[in-house]
Amino acid sequence: MFNKRIGVNSARILLQKELLRIWQTNRKTIVFVTHSVDEAIYLADKIVVMSTRPARIKKVIEVDMPRPRSRAHPLYGELSTCILDMLEEEVLRQS
Repeated sequence: MFNKRIGVNSARILLQKELLRIWQTNRKTIVFVTHSVDEAIYLADKIVVMSTRPARIKKVIEVDMPRPRSRAHPLYGELSTCILDMLEEEVLRQS
């Protein structure tokens, strides 16, 4: 099971890099929907955080980080914490 998870994560990272390569070549707008905070930060220039029902835009976050993005960049961790805190707040609000 451990090896299978590594394979899935490796495939996801390869797909993310391929999507960025395609975007860099074509420079077209891409609307990408994901439930992964990490994936949103890695791929997006702008992240839209949604509320729970009724779904509303909770916050729009500009990702002001150089490309290629490094998950080790201090802002990466700050953005991740900020977004996860907003999502946790939504879950607790619904409880």
